[in-house]
Amino acid sequence: MDIKRISEVISIIKKNKYKAYLIGGSSRDFIFSRDFIDIDIATNAPLDFLTKTFKIESDEGKSMGSIKINYKNLVMEITRFRKEKYDGKSIYPKVEKFINDEEEDANRRDFTINAIYLDTTNFNVVDPFDGVKDLFAFVVRFIGDPLTRIKEDPTRIIRGIRLAYKMNFAIEEKTNQAFIDNINELERVSKNKLNKEIEKMIEDFGEERT
Repeated sequence: MDIKRISEVISIIKKNKYKAYLIGGSSRDFIFSRDFIDIDIATNAPLDFLTKTFKIESDEGKSMGSIKINYKNLVMEITRFRKEKYDGKSIYPKVEKFINDEEEDANRRDFTINAIYLDTTNFNVVDPFDGVKDLFAFVVRFIGDPLTRIKEDPTRIIRGIRLAYKMNFAIEEKTNQAFIDNINELERVSKNKLNKEIEKMIEDFGEERT
């Protein structure tokens, strides 16, 4: 992965007095020196600034504060820091508000190892839930109360299992027990959505782990 272009994008955002970090699987894989295709950047920069500054590849996720840019032929997804809320019925969150604080943004994320905010221009790390510690302990752990996180979105059960297999990690005890105790929550997921998640899992299971 050409980290130079990623760092250039982060640097451009920072020079305009905003925050920007590599996040999720991107920062996790970067720390482990793994190649990655999907590039995710989290920022507090307004979308109008981003759309004026970068070439837009897609704005389909604009309502959720997310756009895809094309920077020197490298596609990256940039998403605003936000606070989400669930209504208890739908597994899809709504944006409560866009925010400026990365640690508050981290609260909406699923697992600790997906909430590592990495500034590739200076290698500063914001890690409010000890994701780096779990990363090097090879553990998948929920952020916050496991039951709450599953009630919000039951597909996190499948994602957690898939992530553990893909990374060759163990699932933390409370997280694993929550998966087992709440497997029936998957009944709330539409057949189409469930099939997509299972297809992703099968695809990962078919790949050789590194």
